[in-house]
Amino acid sequence: MTGYASAGIAAASYGGQGGTGGGGSGDASGGEAGIGGDGGNVEVDLLPLLGFAPRAIIYTNGDYSYGVLGQSLGGVGADGGKDGGWGASGGGGGGGGGNGGAVSIFANPTTVINTTGTGSTGIVAQSIGGGGGAGGNSSGWSSVGGGGGLLQTFSFTDDNNGGGADVSGGSFGLNAFHFGGSGGSSGHAGDVTVTASAGAISTQGNDAYGILAQSIGGGGGVVLGGTPQGSSFFGSGTLSGDGGNIAIDIRNGASLTTSGQGAVGIFAQSIGGGGGLAGDTGLTAQRSAFAQSSDQNGSGQTVAVTVEAGSSVTTNGANAPALLLQSIGGGGGRVTNSIYGAFDGTAGAVAPGER
Repeated sequence: MTGYASAGIAAASYGGQGGTGGGGSGDASGGEAGIGGDGGNVEVDLLPLLGFAPRAIIYTNGDYSYGVLGQSLGGVGADGGKDGGWGASGGGGGGGGGNGGAVSIFANPTTVINTTGTGSTGIVAQSIGGGGGAGGNSSGWSSVGGGGGLLQTFSFTDDNNGGGADVSGGSFGLNAFHFGGSGGSSGHAGDVTVTASAGAISTQGNDAYGILAQSIGGGGGVVLGGTPQGSSFFGSGTLSGDGGNIAIDIRNGASLTTSGQGAVGIFAQSIGGGGGLAGDTGLTAQRSAFAQSSDQNGSGQTVAVTVEAGSSVTTNGANAPALLLQSIGGGGGRVTNSIYGAFDGTAGAVAPGER
């Protein structure tokens, strides 16, 4: 698979309303009243095709082109198009609501996944309650949560899940970014499981993770690229919902290798109260604390990663740890900012904490 934001395999279940946005300008999905509905369970089993090929082989070449994408989004979901235009993704004036389902991805012993390009992660597995998802290169204004699926960011203000989008500014470089808008969103996330049994996963590119797993209650997800400005990354609405459990198992001699700045081997987040991941992970190793607020409610759950003897997770690049694991209550995650460094941890004034 070759091309910008092209997944080798994509499997998704969107609760409420969702769709696919093309390149250029336009709205991906959304309305004024808010959209609810639960996402269903998603299971991806990578098996060889009998009589055709003895191996399951996936290659992608292009920025933000995932090898395998599996996501269950409660509330609303959409697949954003290419950057450089304008658009809004999901949500409405009443906010988003709905639970994410369980997501499971299994790579059998003969699986080979190879991706090339900035932000081109090998496997992305997401369960998000309240809306959200994953996005590529960021330009202009953006908001994630209570709407948006495979969210591309555009030149809109931050009212993604609360109120109609207000076209203003039009400058580039992700000047404003928020998880959630003014309407709030709620919903619990399901459990996320990723298993690599033998086989090989390799990525080449900055911020091209080997595996990215997220279970986020209250809305959120990931928007890679760009440089979020400021120090406040949550909208005025309340984000509520618990994250689910995450289990990642690298076994039977499986190898996972990344090459690139910020190309974390395994990045896993269980977050309650909304949030996720934004910016350029490899930009800096500096850490800052989120501004604390009581408007994010929810608990993170267990994040368990097993790398069995004989298996390996190897990274080659600055600011690219083999494992980066977060269990966060009260909202938060990681947002990398060139001025302040990486905002990291919880954004809740009172929260179960992070480990």
